[in-house]
Amino acid sequence: VNVCVLDQARGVCRGCGRTLDEIARWSSMGDAERDAIMDKLAGRSIDWYFDFVSPFSHICLHRLKALPAPVSFKPVLFAGLLNHWGQKGPAEIPAKRQWTYRWCTWWAGELGIPFRFPRAHPFNPLHYLRLSIACGNRPEVVRRIFDHIWTTGEDAGNPGRISQLCRELNVAEEQLAST
Repeated sequence: VNVCVLDQARGVCRGCGRTLDEIARWSSMGDAERDAIMDKLAGRSIDWYFDFVSPFSHICLHRLKALPAPVSFKPVLFAGLLNHWGQKGPAEIPAKRQWTYRWCTWWAGELGIPFRFPRAHPFNPLHYLRLSIACGNRPEVVRRIFDHIWTTGEDAGNPGRISQLCRELNVAEEQLAST
């Protein structure tokens, strides 16, 4: 879909995992050659960048199993990216906020994904990002954190809930300040 971004260090697209040569030749390849590349991708890793504040990330998490390769989980602070580029987040613009809430609720329902917006959104996801890093960004931990935030309708910024999740994952809260 013309959105490949090349990871210069690895020489592959950060999203689909294809090489520059494979991307360049893709539209002129036959089905057999494309199938061979897709089979080969099963041995490559795909980097997935996410932030726990994003409802789109929560939905995407449930769709990762359809990818043809192992996924490497990479937490990012979405607000930091927005600030760097001088942009507002979708939840900060009333029309985008309303559309995002409606779309994500509908989309999750269509896909059969458990989904409830947290009581307050946007919220500061930094503790959750640090918790994920403290746990090695393991897929089961990332899933648990997303479920904690996006399936209960509770306040994701509630310090008591964050403490509860730290205990469940056997991480001392003090460790989050140094991560």
